[in-house]
Amino acid sequence: MTIIFGPAGSSQRFKEEGHKSTLALPRWLAAQGLQAMEYPAGRGFVMGEEFAIQLGKTAKDEGIALSVHAPYYINLATDDEEKQEKTISYFQEAVKFSQLMKADRIIFHAGGASKGREVALERAIALLERVLSWLDKEDPEKTIKLAVETHGTKNQLGNVDEIIALCQKDIPRMLPVIDWAHLHAVANGGFSDQRDYQDILEKLAKELGDSVLKNLHMHFSSIEYGPSGELRHRTFVESEYGPSREPFLAALIDLECGGRLICECAGTQDVDALFLKKIYESMLK
Repeated sequence: MTIIFGPAGSSQRFKEEGHKSTLALPRWLAAQGLQAMEYPAGRGFVMGEEFAIQLGKTAKDEGIALSVHAPYYINLATDDEEKQEKTISYFQEAVKFSQLMKADRIIFHAGGASKGREVALERAIALLERVLSWLDKEDPEKTIKLAVETHGTKNQLGNVDEIIALCQKDIPRMLPVIDWAHLHAVANGGFSDQRDYQDILEKLAKELGDSVLKNLHMHFSSIEYGPSGELRHRTFVESEYGPSREPFLAALIDLECGGRLICECAGTQDVDALFLKKIYESMLK
């Protein structure tokens, strides 16, 4: 099994070269040797249906595996009925556009946990079950995965145990998204050797089945953090920021992992995705 690499959204270099539309991004990435991209809809979907269809067609033609990041407004843990309905509608919109784009996974954050993690998780599971029930009717063949991401700050739901609990509600449909920068930030550092990464990966395999390691979805970037966790994404050039890259890639290789690695470095996500790919490929030899 191997890992494929790509960026989240369009980079500074893509824009500096004069590209005006995301429709040009799949061909541009493929020309560089990248194989994946994540369409960022954190602030909602601003595209039309025809645009989504064309983006999906271009990505398929260029061999780019496409995922979608759902709106940040999703909050499975809310106790407000109006916000619960809005959360369901955000999922429904994300599914609609993912189907148009032929994207196979929707990445999302679970929501807040400032009022207590246990209660937040119970609420999140209950609302997720409603979303899954709807999605089973909309997509009975389970062509779209719901991929829940690890948290970046301590007051958010989404530590490793929590995303495992959410994924266990429907293992064929759900995917864990390990954002290694987020875990590094929430731990206030510490992801520096291979065992740090391997422990997380082995835990996923134990709780969700060995097959989860063959279809991983991961985010990686350098990150700046404070006492509560994430402050901002950084670039690989800024060497003072972790997490460590080579031990991470070594863990993936030793455990024979497969899947996608999406780089979220600030503005240099394409360059840094290629950098990770080259290190990974050199380590495979």
